[in-house]
Amino acid sequence: NYLKEIAVPLSVITHISENWLHNFHPVTLSFGRTTEFGNKIAFMPKIRMMPLWRSHPVVDEIKRMVERATLAGEA
Repeated sequence: NYLKEIAVPLSVITHISENWLHNFHPVTLSFGRTTEFGNKIAFMPKIRMMPLWRSHPVVDEIKRMVERATLAGEA
C-alpha cells in the first residue's frame, strides 16, 4: 500500500506469475497463508527494455530465492 512494509518468509510464496500482456510486466506473488496484505500481492518491477515475450529478470530471481529457501528449510 506504499505506506506500510511487511516481511513475508520466502517459504510462504506458493506461486509467482507475470502478466506479459502489459508493457511493464506486473508480477503477482501468491502466498500459502494470509498476510496483512491478503493472500497475494502484485507489484511493478523496475522497467527494463526487453522484448514483450521475455520474462522480467526479477521473476527468475524470486523463483531462485524461493527454491533456495525451500531447500534450506526456511520457516
